[in-house]
Amino acid sequence: MRMVDEFFGFGSTTTRYRTRTERGEDVEAVLEITLEEAFQGGEKEVEAEVLVTCPECKGFGALGGFKRCPDCQGSGRITYSRQAGGVFMRTMTTCPTCQGMGQVAAQICDTCQGIGRIERTRKVKVELPAGIEDGMTLRITGQGNSGKAGGLPGDLYVTVQIKPHPTFRRDGVNLHMDLSLTFPQLVLGDVVEVPTIDGKAELTIPPGTQPGTVLKIPRKGFVSMRSGRRGDLFVHVQVTVPTELTEEQRKLLRQLAKTMGVEPKGSEPSWWERIKERFKKQ
Repeated sequence: MRMVDEFFGFGSTTTRYRTRTERGEDVEAVLEITLEEAFQGGEKEVEAEVLVTCPECKGFGALGGFKRCPDCQGSGRITYSRQAGGVFMRTMTTCPTCQGMGQVAAQICDTCQGIGRIERTRKVKVELPAGIEDGMTLRITGQGNSGKAGGLPGDLYVTVQIKPHPTFRRDGVNLHMDLSLTFPQLVLGDVVEVPTIDGKAELTIPPGTQPGTVLKIPRKGFVSMRSGRRGDLFVHVQVTVPTELTEEQRKLLRQLAKTMGVEPKGSEPSWWERIKERFKKQ
């Protein structure tokens, strides 16, 4: 029996006082940024709820030191003995009182209730690379939960969320936008100024441009984090239809329609509209 006890470690009577250190858990946080901030990169600040070392007990959960566990007598293990069918058996388990540490607090810390850590809101600076993509996660080493009993801290994982932009839509390194133009601009062509992610640019509208045409402004998109290549800005052309016209504008449009062999219904003003126009002139 003695040989079996010593093989499994049951024969040792040494009293041990141990402090089990554990690495702190990793923490996740979400950082919302604008499309412009994603384009430029730079330093931002994120708030994260973390567990920090209790300042009263220094992370040990106890005041006044530790004392030997009364249940396991400092071994950290509890041995149960039983006999079944003439066979004497001994079973060893971790002490439930001290969780295998062999010691318990002389006095539980009131600040952390013996846990050794307390919850705090931590502000952490995050360095955003230029061109960061939506949903990308950044790792900030050592900014997670504090370790237990002096263990190493965990890490903070920050997931970036880019807010929708009122003008631009992102597709990888490329940007897309809608541009409303008038019918004469599409027919005759024009040179217009359009906004870009980092300023303004001139865009040439070729004569006869059709609604739905996509025009490209090179190198006005995002910079690729991998290759350093800059994407393009794609402009989706739309036509603006005026809801109010002057009488002169109506006449000109009717004349244009006739020259094109088109005579839209309702193009001529009604008799009541003609009477109202006469009164206006008087």
